[in-house]
Amino acid sequence: MSKIPEAILRFYDENSLDRGRKVLVCVSGGADSVCLMHAMRALFGEKVSVCHFNHNLRAGESDGDERFVREYCEKNGIEFFSGSGDVAAYASSHSIGTEDAARRLRYEFFGSVCGSGYIATAHSADDQLETILLRIARGTGLKGLCGIPPVRGNIIRPLLGVTRADIEEYISENSLTYRTDSTNLTDDYARNLVRHRVVPALRELNPRCAEHSENMAKALREDEKYLEEASNGELSFSELSALPYSLAARRLMAALPGLEHKHIKPILMMKPGDLLSVPGAVLRREWDELVIDPEKKTFAPVILSGNECEIPELGLKITKEDIISDVVHKSFTSFLFKKQKVCGNITVRPRKEGDAIRLSEKSGTKSLKKLFIECKIPAHERSAVPVICDERGVIAVLGIGSDARTHVKPGDESVKITFIKENTHDRERH
Repeated sequence: MSKIPEAILRFYDENSLDRGRKVLVCVSGGADSVCLMHAMRALFGEKVSVCHFNHNLRAGESDGDERFVREYCEKNGIEFFSGSGDVAAYASSHSIGTEDAARRLRYEFFGSVCGSGYIATAHSADDQLETILLRIARGTGLKGLCGIPPVRGNIIRPLLGVTRADIEEYISENSLTYRTDSTNLTDDYARNLVRHRVVPALRELNPRCAEHSENMAKALREDEKYLEEASNGELSFSELSALPYSLAARRLMAALPGLEHKHIKPILMMKPGDLLSVPGAVLRREWDELVIDPEKKTFAPVILSGNECEIPELGLKITKEDIISDVVHKSFTSFLFKKQKVCGNITVRPRKEGDAIRLSEKSGTKSLKKLFIECKIPAHERSAVPVICDERGVIAVLGIGSDARTHVKPGDESVKITFIKENTHDRERH
């Protein structure tokens, strides 16, 4: 008898989750997500809905995945949401890898349709092992060894405590069909290389290595939580000097997100009156206090009166064109606005006090101040985030999304605005 249902219920209880709350299950069509969809539906019934994001990376194969999930949901009476995005274009414009671009776009979509419920993804203990190994190979610390968090906001990962073998057993017991992503069969991506070559070698040493990696991550998350709380406090030199070096470093890095370990010792050695430049800020020591003066970035507003303009301060080029929309979901550097809903001139400017946006029909209006905090955009960078407005208000924010008022449907007359990075790299959002 498969242990999947029991593992999901235990996950809910261990993480104090509400079994009566709606949950949106993210389904690619692969074995892991099909297993999660089936088990969650069996456990929670109509509280479960399903979404699928089409990355448009594998031509007809991607469309086949979407069709497979859609037909399964129609056959079984499950509420279904779908979206798509131009992952390749997003990756190019943000100077990031395809995997990172796909992750950003799909989570943005998941958030736009989940409402007030949970978002459930099908990460397993095997995914946890692969993630930790990749982080070790690329360089990491304690936080990186904590792996994939079981819960982050409203995102939950109910299969994190089970292995891929457990999932395959459940699939077999319930005679479920699923799709196989052809790109998972090659070593073209770093994760596949780890999955196909490194993990099998570790399993020869210990067949339970995936379970052990999740147990380790769980224990380290508790350590990380304690150390994070222990490092809270004032940025006074008397307090910093009384702390163990690791806690002092944590306190400084929490206050200055761009800080690296190489900056910690020079900060702790500052004398009264000293100035020190670090990424994103200038630090001053005033007697016992460390004062942070952010280097604020901003730009001059531009009106999109023609087909092309620039924001030289940010190294951005903006293009505008009138088109007939043929898609619903786009990347977040290329926006489509329903032409008849756009009021007057379109302007690109920094955020102003009182700016707000409603990212989907199902969500409420949210201030940009609160949204930027949720997106962990440092305060000194917020005035450099382009806000797209018409004469009625905000219609989009670069890197975040567009307002529901101007959302398009296929066939709508639309205004397409695209941001192109010319010289410098975009800041990454986490």
